[in-house]
Amino acid sequence: MQNSSSRVISVVVLVLVLVTVGLAQTRAGKFGVGVAGTGYYFLQSDLGTNDPSGGGAVSLSYSVAEYVSLRSLLGVGYLAGKQKASPLYPSGRSIETNLYHWNLAISLDFMPHGQFNPFVYVGGGLLWFDPRGSDGSQIVGGGVSRFDTNYLAGIGFDYFFDEFWALTLSAEGVGGFTSQLDGAKTGTNDTYGRVSLGLRYHFFDQDFVKRMIDAFEKRGK
Repeated sequence: MQNSSSRVISVVVLVLVLVTVGLAQTRAGKFGVGVAGTGYYFLQSDLGTNDPSGGGAVSLSYSVAEYVSLRSLLGVGYLAGKQKASPLYPSGRSIETNLYHWNLAISLDFMPHGQFNPFVYVGGGLLWFDPRGSDGSQIVGGGVSRFDTNYLAGIGFDYFFDEFWALTLSAEGVGGFTSQLDGAKTGTNDTYGRVSLGLRYHFFDQDFVKRMIDAFEKRGK
């Protein structure tokens, strides 16, 4: 009886191992949806000081091929800082620029079948922004809401808890074609950094089961 129980346990363990390994080789074609917390910081502005700020986003991903993925963030947040001292504001005026952004990037995944997958990416997107004083008042020359297009590049990594759940951390630099993110129009376009930490759940496409069976067959040869 003890030998039978041992054999059953051994078979169950073997099946679990095979399923885990087999699934790990079929990650291409998966679609991920999740949420992320985001942080922002001016890299180039006309402010006297720049302050870190936060936000949130919906995170999307799709594995196009074995080492290539599409990644997207649809989010809201704000940039913060304090203007240089002036006669009207001797200690400087605090500003907050509301951001509503969408971006799409293509990434190179270095270890797509591993539990830990570092990647680099480049992309672009759309931005709606509205710089205001921290009390909500409009800033002269920058209080009108505006749209901008931007470009970005960054690095990050995925950590897969299993084939379906993954934690993703990324950091990127974002540039655009406006100098008014800080509420002041100058000749130098403003840029900012963004970090995101999110959790995603992955769905598989119709070919997933076929690829999983093929992976098992290759291991059986």
